[in-house]
Amino acid sequence: MVAALSRTRTLALATARDLVRRPGALLAIIATGTLLLMLPRLARRALDDGSALSVELILSTITLHVTIVAAIAGARAAAPDTGLGPSTELFATPLRPLEYILARAGGVSLAALLHGLALLFLGAAALLAAGDAIPADEGMLTALVGAALQVLIYAAAGLAAGSLLGAQLGTVAIVLFLVAARVVIPAATAAGAAGAWWLPDPARLDFSREAGFARSVGTAALAAAAGAALAQTAALLALARCAFARDARGRERDS
Repeated sequence: MVAALSRTRTLALATARDLVRRPGALLAIIATGTLLLMLPRLARRALDDGSALSVELILSTITLHVTIVAAIAGARAAAPDTGLGPSTELFATPLRPLEYILARAGGVSLAALLHGLALLFLGAAALLAAGDAIPADEGMLTALVGAALQVLIYAAAGLAAGSLLGAQLGTVAIVLFLVAARVVIPAATAAGAAGAWWLPDPARLDFSREAGFARSVGTAALAAAAGAALAQTAALLALARCAFARDARGRERDS
């Protein structure tokens, strides 16, 4: 058990370090950070008192950034021959399929959250430069927790897509899921309470509007959304583990 945890932790940290050090990561942060610096000015053009809207736009932009990073990196981490995915040498180690999936999920999530942390500092700087206050209340904490849970879902979905479909089709599938999660899935889950549990709906965890306009989030609604998110994350990770184990057995037979 201790050895399994050590292997999982080592691979998770290596995954996060690899993702953070890639040149594309810095470029993505710079691009999103530049947009964050412009949002308070755009919000003031839309509303006379645009401070609340500025907070909402900054939080929603950061959330979108980290979820895209988690989803695409997850898909690449599960597919072989991508530079980030499993290699032939890795299959020869005692690392088990569940350990690999959990390690990659943890590493991808950690890298996405580090992106979010850097962007939060830039967002705070944008608010201060515009003369707006930085909220530090329950709504902000709820929004941050919601964003972290979204990262977990998207990382797990990316791993499942990459394990099942490979690098190219997995990336296409996860991009389609990103779009559906913003447009189609919220309408589908609103039609029936049962769908909220089996159909991944990360948008339920987007509390940027509540944080920006100081609206309270009901404890029951928050608990239900968090519970559904954790259950769906576990199911997606289990699916990714099964697909990865299938590929590992295929490689063993070929060798």
